[in-house]
Amino acid sequence: ILIVYTVGYEVSFDANGGTGTMADVTDISGEYTLPANGFTAPSNKAFKAWSVGGEEKQPGDKITVSANTTVTAVWQDLVTYNLWVGGVQVTNANASNITGEGITGAVSYDSTTKTLTLNNATITGVHEFSIFDDVSGIYGKETLKINLIGNNTITGSDNGGSSYGIYIDDGNLTFTGTGSLTVSAADLSEHNWSVAVFAEGTITVEESCTITAYCGANAWIACAFKSYAGSNE
Repeated sequence: ILIVYTVGYEVSFDANGGTGTMADVTDISGEYTLPANGFTAPSNKAFKAWSVGGEEKQPGDKITVSANTTVTAVWQDLVTYNLWVGGVQVTNANASNITGEGITGAVSYDSTTKTLTLNNATITGVHEFSIFDDVSGIYGKETLKINLIGNNTITGSDNGGSSYGIYIDDGNLTFTGTGSLTVSAADLSEHNWSVAVFAEGTITVEESCTITAYCGANAWIACAFKSYAGSNE
């Protein structure tokens, strides 16, 4: 009779200055997929990677477990970007998966290319950006490219001021990708601006994507598109 014993090892997690706990994983031998970070970052820090044997790995990466293994969180300085989606400010901590009460679907941001990707996303949350109670579903302070995958929706709301679906305060706005976007500003209770897509710079819609834009009623200025760089309104 041949009896074969399988030796299992323990994978444990070190918060490395963060807070919270992640349960040890036992009876692991061979290939193991690293999980998402479950620790809370230290103040003004963001999760960067896992360190395994001195080598940085990302959640979803596979490691080989042949002994008890400690997986250590690696933190980096928190960086905030001049972009709000559904009322949530984008940072290097959430850029790969931007979530919030007013966001469904997949939303991510590449700070290198300044590209926001909407993948079958619905955005109903808004960011208030002025003392006049103006709000916008997506609000940015610099040039932005929006990459569309699947069918996406942005719905503005009435907060007593002007209502926008997308507002780019300083820069150009480009829509790209192969998907579609329906974006709308709200009907207003006061005579302010109701504009679906606004940019201080140019607005460009590439032929590969489809944008459907609606402005609201009871507005002093109501238009689907408005740009101070040209006559696209």
